[in-house]
Amino acid sequence: MDLQEVQLSHPAADPASATVVNEVRRVAPGVQLQGDRLRFEADLVARIEPFTRPGKVEIYRCPEGWLLYCYDSAKDNWACSGSTLEEVIGRLEEDSLAHLVRAGLERSGHLAARRP
Repeated sequence: MDLQEVQLSHPAADPASATVVNEVRRVAPGVQLQGDRLRFEADLVARIEPFTRPGKVEIYRCPEGWLLYCYDSAKDNWACSGSTLEEVIGRLEEDSLAHLVRAGLERSGHLAARRP
């Protein structure tokens, strides 16, 4: 795995960043905080863009699971993590985003297509 870096909407020490930092720590121990950047060990497996909203989604395979990191054009950047890709997709609050993420991962071969 390589050292990855994502940009937060606020400095890592800001309480507004706590949820995102905690999501990354769930699956990537040893997160390094530096200003408005997080560094962690992972493999970037997919980048899904462009969306009208949220903007850009990156999917990482981490030492202890999967991380979806969203660069949101309408609100703060956010993250969602889980032990499997299905768990991550299931935790997304917006069905339309879950559908787009699933379709992108199916196209890239990282997720098997659902049967009708």
